Amino acid sequence: MDKVGATKLPATWAEFNDLAMKMKAAGIVPLSHGGMPYYDAMYFEIVLAGISPGTYRRALMGLDNDALRGPEMLAAFRQLRKMTTWMDPANAGQSWIVFTQNIMRGEHGMLLMGTWAQGVYAYGGFKPDVDYIVGPAPSDVPEPAFDLNADAFIFWKRPEPEYELGQKLLAGIVMGKPFETAFTQINGSIPVRTDIDLSAPGFTDSQREQAAAFAAAVKGDRVVLSLGHNMAQPNRITAAMLDVFAEFVHNPDMTPEEGQQQLADAVDTVR
Repeated sequence: MDKVGATKLPATWAEFNDLAMKMKAAGIVPLSHGGMPYYDAMYFEIVLAGISPGTYRRALMGLDNDALRGPEMLAAFRQLRKMTTWMDPANAGQSWIVFTQNIMRGEHGMLLMGTWAQGVYAYGGFKPDVDYIVGPAPSDVPEPAFDLNADAFIFWKRPEPEYELGQKLLAGIVMGKPFETAFTQINGSIPVRTDIDLSAPGFTDSQREQAAAFAAAVKGDRVVLSLGHNMAQPNRITAAMLDVFAEFVHNPDMTPEEGQQQLADAVDTVR
């Protein structure tokens, strides 16, 4: 950021593209990205949520054919294609965590990831708002959506009473205030419980901003579910869509028009 004279995060996709070009000109890889299929899908959904949350719901959550083949989806594919030219070409099959060292060394510029990434940087001795900036992804709409990914524990029903007691014990611990506080202060996410005092020491400004944004999105019915993190669709549909995004990100010869066509066709096949 200092090398290119940037003092704030880009608020729109046009600003994002401008900053990325400045970073590239300065010899910095603008966009840090791990090459796992769900990361590829997540980058697309972040773009689409910042172009049209309504289309996100209709296309990625509702599988509406007109939305899947519409102009907003094509715009998202075009933006993602630009972004693939700003990634490390050796990222295929890599975890995003592999490249956190590159950001810490100033070799990579920006990362689109949930704020659980703060836990990785905290472990490396880096502090938000001191060593790096955290904030919302770019958006071209006045009231952006909140792209939700939530961890979940599933307990299978068992006949043994001791299993049920153990399950209830674990659920009580995980959903308890002490655990919620300790866990989210380490990893940077926001607590599942809404009655945790985020003004307490140990929480960051970005977590407070994130919680406020989530509350506003809930109130305004602007929460969308993550496709890449397997919340928007059942497994078989998610897998088919992720295959398309992975090929698009790692095959520079595929045009945005072809990517959109293949995604819509893949959905038709497994719908």
